[in-house]
Amino acid sequence: EDRTLYALDALTGEERWTFIAGDRIVSSPAVAGGRVFFGADDSLLYALDAATGGVLWRYALDSPVEASPAVSPDGIVYVGSTGAKLAAVEAATGNELWSVETRFGFDASPAIGEKLVFAADQNGAVFAYNRRTGEPAWEWQGGYGDTFVSSPLLLGKVLLATNSSGVMRVFEADSGQVLQSLAISEGVSASPTWDGETVFITTQNSEVIALRAGADIASALFTPDWQYAFDNEGDLDQAPYATVYADGAIYAALHGGDLVAVDAASGEAALLAQF
Repeated sequence: EDRTLYALDALTGEERWTFIAGDRIVSSPAVAGGRVFFGADDSLLYALDAATGGVLWRYALDSPVEASPAVSPDGIVYVGSTGAKLAAVEAATGNELWSVETRFGFDASPAIGEKLVFAADQNGAVFAYNRRTGEPAWEWQGGYGDTFVSSPLLLGKVLLATNSSGVMRVFEADSGQVLQSLAISEGVSASPTWDGETVFITTQNSEVIALRAGADIASALFTPDWQYAFDNEGDLDQAPYATVYADGAIYAALHGGDLVAVDAASGEAALLAQF
């Protein structure tokens, strides 16, 4: 909110450097190849030196950049604005490789495949573009007003996208064909994560829902396995700010200061610390 990006020593928490952008920062930073990439409400995509915080380049879009950029292994940054632009730029130089004008903007980060890049917009549409040329591959339009804030997740040959109404759709990544549609919650804005067998989704009702994949991920058969509610009694202090998966558990920092670990296999929770 104060326009500042902070770099902290991961072991000590000591401040290494800070950088002040031209406006508020909503975008989470992406780090790759010794560079830090993030967007701000001044409509710029920034690239900083990860070691020093020095500016390497800036790339201007048409509107604020609030979705986190995505970086491919071959050094291309994909970024969307809240206005009407999706772009691919060189990570090393900031030179534009391609851009497209869209009807609506993006609150969700792109997902990168081997040949395609996928984006889900504020009006419930999912797009696939050739990630090197920007040529459209396919488009799917959902219901009006079902925006995407949760970023799409690419799992091999299938793409998962969950809209703000809590409906998850599984697409064939190459064609855009809908393989499965599953209503999982009243609302989802957090991006999903995947541990190789299970998709974990945090809902706006402060729940974590685990969806188990079938034996063949290409079959796109996901079934609910378990769910855990942080605020069983409607206590807002038990609502999570965010969740992260690591080493067989989902960790959540709650509004009231608790740090909770939920076992990814069983859905059982344990209190780790109170702040």
